[in-house]
Amino acid sequence: MAAVKPGAEHPSILSPMGAAARYRFDPDSLLQRRITAVVRHFDVTLPLSNPQLLESFRTRNSRWDAESLALTVAWTGEYPGKWLTHCSELWRLTQDPELRATIQLAVDELAACQAEDGYLAPWPDSRRWSTQHWDTWGHYHCMIGCLLWADASGDPTALNIAKKIGDVVSGVFTTPQKLFAQGGLEQNMAILHSVACLFTRTRDPKLLAFCNVVLAELQMPPAGDYLRNALAGKQFYQGSQTRWEALCGVMGFAELAHATGDGNCRAAYQQIWWSLCEYERHNHGGVLSNEAAAGSPCKKATLSRVDRTCRLAAIAT
Repeated sequence: MAAVKPGAEHPSILSPMGAAARYRFDPDSLLQRRITAVVRHFDVTLPLSNPQLLESFRTRNSRWDAESLALTVAWTGEYPGKWLTHCSELWRLTQDPELRATIQLAVDELAACQAEDGYLAPWPDSRRWSTQHWDTWGHYHCMIGCLLWADASGDPTALNIAKKIGDVVSGVFTTPQKLFAQGGLEQNMAILHSVACLFTRTRDPKLLAFCNVVLAELQMPPAGDYLRNALAGKQFYQGSQTRWEALCGVMGFAELAHATGDGNCRAAYQQIWWSLCEYERHNHGGVLSNEAAAGSPCKKATLSRVDRTCRLAAIAT
């Protein structure tokens, strides 16, 4: 497959409605009450009620021992970025001043935790880009959250965090197989999306070069080869790597299509989109079952005991 080349600029898809869009809800509506409750009782309180959200980044080189490493999940680095993504979108909806202040404090803390070369994770320097955890996956979520906040608020600190992550990953993973060697292929290769989003904003050629490295690695078995499979007309569930995390990297196809005009990326993204619409809209309310594509909207999801208890309680009330 030919590398993606710069072309005419197209609108970004990271925030389809535009960062300047403003919204107003009926103050007595159920939607407004629920949004307000989430902001007040979850978003604004989370940094204090769950201090490890940022503390794990702040102390990454001082707190590790064999036991703590063994007990820490591979995806620990995803949480600040996911929370920031969620909060940024809710702030666009609400313009809530307390939420804005909370987000800005968290972004400033992330900036303070970021290494000078751009590395931003809960893992010590001795374990950077390890095969034992999803390090690039965590950087992906931090980038997306920071880009959304920069778009919504104009905050230069958030944009600078994303730029520094772009610098470090494009400097470390310069040839195929380096990123691949981390493992966690569906997760770690999701960074294609966030780096493509940053390229849309900066037009930095090294970011596009990195995206082409990821596209090449996606073709290496057992990676998912999503682009070529889609261009060949295959359904998403027919691939070898069909967990939900893979869809984050697939969004990079759409961003590259918008940023460069690449027709293969556009066609592959459209094929995967309609494949999900046809085969993965499940009757349990989710896209995918058991965190992966099933190939049938009627396939049952295996619920945990907690999930079953919550659903029975909801039915009873």
